[in-house]
Amino acid sequence: MKLVSSTFEDCIDKGYFEGVIIKSNPESLIELNRVNFTDCLFENVDFTKIKLDINNIDNCTFINCNLSNVLFNDTVMFNAKFDNCKMQGVLFDSCTFENVNFNNINGRYINFSMCSLKKSNFSECDLSESRFMQSEFIKVDLNKVNFKESEFISMKMKGTNFSNSNIDEIITETTSLQGIKVNAGQALSLSVHLGIEIV
Repeated sequence: MKLVSSTFEDCIDKGYFEGVIIKSNPESLIELNRVNFTDCLFENVDFTKIKLDINNIDNCTFINCNLSNVLFNDTVMFNAKFDNCKMQGVLFDSCTFENVNFNNINGRYINFSMCSLKKSNFSECDLSESRFMQSEFIKVDLNKVNFKESEFISMKMKGTNFSNSNIDEIITETTSLQGIKVNAGQALSLSVHLGIEIV
């Protein structure tokens, strides 16, 4: 599908966001209620100037966008890509992700609550001091992700490989660690969560 240059105002007038490239911010604060983004490219957009309530994101790319402190509630994302985006303090609540790629994201304080992430990828992201609560990772790939001082509570992450990511000083409990893959140094630091005393 060939993408057409557009603006937020034009898409609002049409009543949908589909097959468009948007590279400019809205002229004023706008509110989008239960919208769908389909086959869209957003570049250099400041989403903090938009009150968002997104229903579905399908086959969309976000490049150099600011999504800090945006709330995604019950959003379904499929074949989406976030490149070089600022996502500090984003809350994903009860969201579903499949084939979603996060690359070079500044996502400190990000919060995943009651989410399902499937066949997705995080590469070279800063997710330090973030919270992962009651969520599930299924075939999620991690590459050089900074999780320093993040919380993992009531998580299902069996088979997730953290071995080349930073998990220093994470806060977690034994059940969230079951089945994850770590390197030898990480295993040593995680022993405190397992009640192991190394002598």
